[in-house]
Amino acid sequence: MNATVVPPPGGSERKLYSEIMGNGENNKRFKITVTSKKNQTSNTIKEIFKTNINPTEIKVGIKALKVLRNRKVLTETNSKEETVMLGKDINDKCGDKLEKHNHKLRNPRLVLLNIPEGIAMGNLEGTLLAQNPGLKMAKGDVNVKFIYKTKNALRT
Repeated sequence: MNATVVPPPGGSERKLYSEIMGNGENNKRFKITVTSKKNQTSNTIKEIFKTNINPTEIKVGIKALKVLRNRKVLTETNSKEETVMLGKDINDKCGDKLEKHNHKLRNPRLVLLNIPEGIAMGNLEGTLLAQNPGLKMAKGDVNVKFIYKTKNALRT
């Protein structure tokens, strides 16, 4: 019995998972939750949204339009600018029926281990930002909650 290899759709070559995912910037989605001011069902909200909002007219690419259980509809776009334009269009055309809520990213909590004594706590934030420019953080974003000292004069 011989196994046959079927090429992927489109005739292109096989790609690794890491090549498809890339650096993660392409797959980022920006979300808006739409609710009803008159306590309507999720499907009714979706129909109002579809009849009043034309994404091609405002040049917005909607990646997903999902109905949620809690009488809300989740809309995903490709960029922050598109969410702003979509939000303005929702307020203009459906302001009396629908209400939009923008999603914000949460601030993660991190545990930094083995910080040498040579780094002062005042310089810790500057050092962290200088060594990791990919974090895209600004001064004042780092809050130190706890400091523990170990036997080897290292802080965690």
